[in-house]
Amino acid sequence: MASAKELIKNKKNFIKFSPEGIHWGYHAHYIEEENGLISWYIPSFDIYYTSTTKEEGGQIGYDATKAFFEFWLKRQSFRKLVNKILHLGYKTENFQQLKNLLERSNINANLIGAYHKLPNSFKDSISQEHTGELRAAV
Repeated sequence: MASAKELIKNKKNFIKFSPEGIHWGYHAHYIEEENGLISWYIPSFDIYYTSTTKEEGGQIGYDATKAFFEFWLKRQSFRKLVNKILHLGYKTENFQQLKNLLERSNINANLIGAYHKLPNSFKDSISQEHTGELRAAV
């Protein structure tokens, strides 16, 4: 698999599982509203939010994606997290990798996000690249 920097620069959304934790990359799209607020959308996680600055918006996006992983790991289960990620359109490199991940026999797995069409309200948005990391025993 390509490095995280290569993936995100090539407009790929990804999630990488390892025994040390989870690393992810995504694109957040934003538009500046007439009222001064900034509206955001993260297609690969289907998350919408607003901020007052771009910096704040980047941080909210990171916090929201991190909270997504924490919620599914701590309040649901690892298997439900993987199923949710698959439901969002992420795919493993091959079936064996998915099987190993679900059985937790080999936690090293790379998932690439599907292309998501932007809603009409974000068709003229600007994209920002972001990465995140959660150190946790998975």
